[in-house]
Order: sequence, then structure tokens, then C-alpha cells
Amino acid sequence: MENQLRSVETFLRDYERNVIAGNMPALLAQFADPFLAATPQGTKTVSAADFAQGLPARKQLFDRVGRNSSTLADIHTIPLGARYTLALTKWRFSFAQTQDNPQDILVDSAFIVDTGAGEFKIILYIAGDDVMALMKERGILKS
Repeated sequence: MENQLRSVETFLRDYERNVIAGNMPALLAQFADPFLAATPQGTKTVSAADFAQGLPARKQLFDRVGRNSSTLADIHTIPLGARYTLALTKWRFSFAQTQDNPQDILVDSAFIVDTGAGEFKIILYIAGDDVMALMKERGILKS
């Protein structure tokens, strides 16, 4: 079980590297098709095709408003039986629209990772915070 938890942490560090590199094919490969996404706006099933269409636009938006980095700041894993692991994560998004005004936003998210079917896959993603609303509150994203 401990190896499973360490492996999930490694899987999520790979996810972080894929986010940083903008490696869309590798990111897509880390998700089940379909997977369940839960956000402050509601819950929906997301196909790989729909996810693939949305990823570049999100990256472009974040880059346009001055994102310098996305960092996986914390991971806490909890086994959910022999096959699944809940990973509670905290992400730090750093923005600098100007050199003298850097801002960090910390957001919580959770993943349920299927560890039992060969390659690990994210089957559930839960956004604990509304990143867009936080960016608007901070003046990073204009309404």
C-alpha cells in the first residue's frame, strides 16, 4: 500500500511536469476516457476529445494573463482500498503581469487515481476552488 501511495505521488509529479511543459498528449494520457470533473459550477463527464479541445485554450489564457509557473505545492494521499487512491493537492499559480506586482494564487484540488489497471489514470478530478473567480478577485483576469 505504501508503494502505491508513493507511486501516486510520482504520477502526480509527472502530471505537474506535463502541465509545466504544456505536454498535452502526456496530460491526456493521464486521464481515463471519460473521467468525471467536479468544479464549483457542477459535475460532468468529460471525454478525452473534449478535454483535448479545452486544454490549449486554458493554457493560452493563463499565459496571456502573466502566469509564470504552476507548482504542485502539496500532495496528501489516502488509499481507497486496493485499487484507488485519493490525492488531495494544493497548487500554486504564480502570475506577474508586471515585474513589481507578482501574485500567487493557491488552489485546492483532488484526484481519484485508478492504480489497478496497468497505467495509472485519473478517474475523478475535483476543483476545490474557482481559479477564474480568484483571478478576477485579484485583478489578474479582467471581467
